[in-house]
Amino acid sequence: MRVVRIIGVSIAVLIAGFSGLAAVSRIAPLLPPEGESTCYTGRFAGDQALTFGWPQEHRKDQAHVTAMTLRLERPREQTPYRDGSTGYRFDWRYEFSLLAETSDRGEFRSGGECDWTDDALGAVEWNLYCFIDCDGGGIGVSRVPARGALTVSWESDSWLRMSSCGGGGEILRGGETTKSFTLQAADAATCAKDLPKE
Repeated sequence: MRVVRIIGVSIAVLIAGFSGLAAVSRIAPLLPPEGESTCYTGRFAGDQALTFGWPQEHRKDQAHVTAMTLRLERPREQTPYRDGSTGYRFDWRYEFSLLAETSDRGEFRSGGECDWTDDALGAVEWNLYCFIDCDGGGIGVSRVPARGALTVSWESDSWLRMSSCGGGGEILRGGETTKSFTLQAADAATCAKDLPKE
């Protein structure tokens, strides 16, 4: 009987610990409300580099990242999307703008969208996938647990076109390993300076 009780207590502790971790890992509190934007930025030593070109090109030239700024916006009055044939759906989209500064190749800018579904999973979601249509690739954006910070990640096999949809621009990818950059919350003036509206 005592063993059963110990196991039961242990399971309860694990569940409570998981619930606590989920609560402080939710990304939703760090995302902007409708009609507003949020800004995150970070500076780095340049020891992490993104690799140029599509994965199949096997290029070795790189850009060493020294700073990054991310702006997330949620436009007003969006209409939920539902595709009955594929099951793909979202309730609204965040728009992202990204600036990556490098020590050896200058600045690279990109932008696209991040879908959000307002359901039970969204209530505990810890990350966003932000992408560019027309094969522009995408990046992962996740919350640093218990902090007001986000991590922007390129998986080893993912890429992002450093331009908007429509072609052109450099392709930057993770390379042989995942590359992650932690960004802290910044004020709107930082985004206005780094990522001015067109």
